[in-house]
Amino acid sequence: MANKNNKSGGRIKSSGGVKKAPTKKTSKPKVKVIAKTTKKKKTVTSKTTTKKKPNNPEYVRISENAKASKFNEMGERIQKGEIKWSFYSIDGNIGYHNYLKLK
Repeated sequence: MANKNNKSGGRIKSSGGVKKAPTKKTSKPKVKVIAKTTKKKKTVTSKTTTKKKPNNPEYVRISENAKASKFNEMGERIQKGEIKWSFYSIDGNIGYHNYLKLK
């Protein structure tokens, strides 16, 4: 007897026998559509000026073995805006503070 919930109607399902080999999908290469451009005149906008960095910046080099008075002098020059600390370097066993000259 077939049940109301049984949709197969009492038939036995079979796999159908021989399985098919998977097929490879061949896809056509996508062609890029290049939009036609029209020549437009370029408008010149106002140019902004930028500060040019000096090609060869000048540095003041102070040894770590220098007297405290020399470091005090450098501190005063930094506060005045004449120089700024740039980097620390080592030459042999001696370290150096390098200051960039601004003015």
